Amino acid sequence: MPPNNNYQQEPSVVYSEYATHPPSPPRSVVSSSYTKAVNADPPTEAVWLVLVIVIGCSISLFYSTSDATGEGLDMSEAVTMPLFHDMISKLTLGWIRVSIALGIFATTYYRIFHIKGAQLIVPYLKQSKLKKIPIKMDGIKSQTMFTCWSWNLLGLSFGLNGAITLLSCYPSQNQTIVHELFLHPTMLQMAIYLFEVVAPTSMLVSFVVRYALWPAAKKAGTSNVLKTPIGLITHNLNILTSLVEVGLLGRMPIQMKDLAVGPLYGCMYIFFTWFMIYRWIPATPTSKSYKKELNGHSDGYESYKNTRNPQFVYFFFDTTLGKWTHISVMLVLVGVLTLFFLLFSNVNSLMLYLGGTPLINFGVVITLFSVVARFRD
Repeated sequence: MPPNNNYQQEPSVVYSEYATHPPSPPRSVVSSSYTKAVNADPPTEAVWLVLVIVIGCSISLFYSTSDATGEGLDMSEAVTMPLFHDMISKLTLGWIRVSIALGIFATTYYRIFHIKGAQLIVPYLKQSKLKKIPIKMDGIKSQTMFTCWSWNLLGLSFGLNGAITLLSCYPSQNQTIVHELFLHPTMLQMAIYLFEVVAPTSMLVSFVVRYALWPAAKKAGTSNVLKTPIGLITHNLNILTSLVEVGLLGRMPIQMKDLAVGPLYGCMYIFFTWFMIYRWIPATPTSKSYKKELNGHSDGYESYKNTRNPQFVYFFFDTTLGKWTHISVMLVLVGVLTLFFLLFSNVNSLMLYLGGTPLINFGVVITLFSVVARFRD
């Protein structure tokens, strides 16, 4: 999801993660006299909550994997076989998936190395204790948004599934150690888990952009940042490729027994958000006495905390809003990811209920895509 750009600082222009022109240099965030940064450490209760969710979901996946043989799922067939084998061959399916993956990674490469000057100013709530400081989103930092995480994982999923499909086309007598690695049951299971994460998440990203972020950007007069080629691709083609995979290309399953993968993915992003709290703004104190104090009594993490302004790329992750507010945000995030897993898991059932023919599936894909995609105001 793209950063919210409603807040504007002084007369300078606020650029989004899709900016193509460099903004005016932000004013320094370091004062002449050192002032200790706000403590934005995540509440202990929130950390324990996320750890409990991770442990619970991991146990659930472990037992679901152990019981997978009883459900009769042929993982090799699920990953490698075309949905309509009379219309598309296994080899063609593999190359289509690889081509989609290459397109996704080409977009990421362009975003990292060719778009300069992007910055983000997070519109924190009034109750926040944090300063609204421009965060540079150039280079690899441009891939730290939740949208980009999901976009790149989608590319990894299509690339892995495509490679497995292509390798499965070779006769068994010609297989090498590479074939044994990619066609191993563990790798097949990981490919299924990965798709079960990215497919529902792609629907969530597109839904939030269309019904929440785009109207807010339009009201603020900043919707142009969502209409750039990079923005339109990452917010629309993600859900389109996921729907096409399920409805027209392959047989990748979204299984209810794997429901825990959604919350696990959300917890991974939460941990990443906490890790980056004191690392977004490269500010250091100018006070020589305090530098000496740091050198003598503080470890590396404390140096980060005491010399840098804490920031978040999404305002609702702000830990200074209060312990219970932050815990509520964690629960909502996990709940939303679970909800969209449930929604996407029923897409295939809907297609089968309506007949499951190529024409019907195409109609369902286009209908669902039109519900969540958006290209203009």
